[in-house]
Amino acid sequence: EFFYDIASPYSYLAATQIEAIVADCRAELVWRPFLLGAVFKATSNRMPAEVPARAAYMFQDLSRWAAYYGVPFQFSPYFPPNSLLAQRALCALPQ
Repeated sequence: EFFYDIASPYSYLAATQIEAIVADCRAELVWRPFLLGAVFKATSNRMPAEVPARAAYMFQDLSRWAAYYGVPFQFSPYFPPNSLLAQRALCALPQ
């Protein structure tokens, strides 16, 4: 199972790799959308972009992983996007 949130840049990077990993392992892939914001709220946590020191590291970390994977990555000036409606729709779809 691959849990993802479309607003998460880490989900994007993982999504660029998951199918090859699944094929290599001869496994079955099940895409599972979830609400990352709800997880942050339930755990009394904040997303890294809201904490200046964590945000600076996150931007650098994402660029490094994108380079390592050889995938395009450009941080959106609109981050974080308001993806709640789209993510809820994905969660409502039959799995």
